[in-house]
Amino acid sequence: MLLLALIAGVISDRVQSEGFGSSFCRATACALGAGLAVAAYLKHATPWVVITFTFLEGIVWALNGPAIMAIVPALVPRPELDRAIALNSVQFNMARLCGPMLAAAVIGAVGHRGGFHFQRV
Repeated sequence: MLLLALIAGVISDRVQSEGFGSSFCRATACALGAGLAVAAYLKHATPWVVITFTFLEGIVWALNGPAIMAIVPALVPRPELDRAIALNSVQFNMARLCGPMLAAAVIGAVGHRGGFHFQRV
């Protein structure tokens, strides 16, 4: 995030923020998630494969952040903008907090392979 923040800001200023943030970044993140699921299903989810997918997903979300922040003023009336920005920040920070906690609970309950283990039919 730190390395790509300036580049992502420039990209979100140059391209249409709604299309870039909503369509391209989310479609790319979805494709990466599906790719990781397929790799896990085919039992190719080695640590380096998971790290690579995670790195690429991090790049996508780093590019998505400024684009999403840029559309908030267009969605919210001016008098409520400060609360909307604060709520948007709370939402992202709660996801960063709750996601790893949920992952830790799943790993504790079913083991580290449980999150990516599929039964072949």
